[in-house]
Amino acid sequence: MTAEMAAPAWMHEQITAEQYDSWSEEQCAGIEIVDDLYVAPSGRRTGAGRALLREVLRRAGEAGVAGVQLETAYDNHIAQGLYESEGFEREEFHVYFHGLGGA
Repeated sequence: MTAEMAAPAWMHEQITAEQYDSWSEEQCAGIEIVDDLYVAPSGRRTGAGRALLREVLRRAGEAGVAGVQLETAYDNHIAQGLYESEGFEREEFHVYFHGLGGA
């Protein structure tokens, strides 16, 4: 699901969010995973990211899922502040990746 269509037309090239259905073993319920939430530099500090995030949450609520999960870089303090101000709670886990040298 892409939430970009919820934004005004002038923002469509500046913001985007990719959302996927998933299952939480811990909650034994469906969740939405936000894979990408991006605001182009020209759209930052305009409220576009907050509006997009709220639209993602609204759609997830309509879908009846138990929650929304997202990730961001450890040093992306602006995004972390946005997410926490909208009620997201930081979880203590690490993501690991092992490259295999392919494309």
